[in-house]
Amino acid sequence: MKKIEFNHPHRKKHFDFFNHMNHPHFSLCADVELFDFMPFCKNNNLTLYHAIVYAVSRTANDLSEFRWRIRDGEVYEHEFVHPSFAVDTDVADVFSFCTVDYDANGEVFLQSAQLMAEKMKTNPS
Repeated sequence: MKKIEFNHPHRKKHFDFFNHMNHPHFSLCADVELFDFMPFCKNNNLTLYHAIVYAVSRTANDLSEFRWRIRDGEVYEHEFVHPSFAVDTDVADVFSFCTVDYDANGEVFLQSAQLMAEKMKTNPS
């Protein structure tokens, strides 16, 4: 982890805005064309949901600012950020969150995501 120092007043103003929130984050919604992605997943026996989690996680890890986190009022850049995603459970009529260690290797990540999701489905924590 490396500490991020803000030298520009406008950047510092943004930090001050988000830093006063209980859970500082934002959301983004967009229409995404999956015309080629869906057949790729099907032809490679990949779960579309996990493949999307991987694609978003890879993008987030490729952008240094997306790896920034506030720790004790300071901003730090993490080497990696790990995704969490919702998983249906068999033990209740609610979902659970599943966290998977990020791995740049898609095959490794997708295998870990599948195993963890299966585990959480029957034994949520």
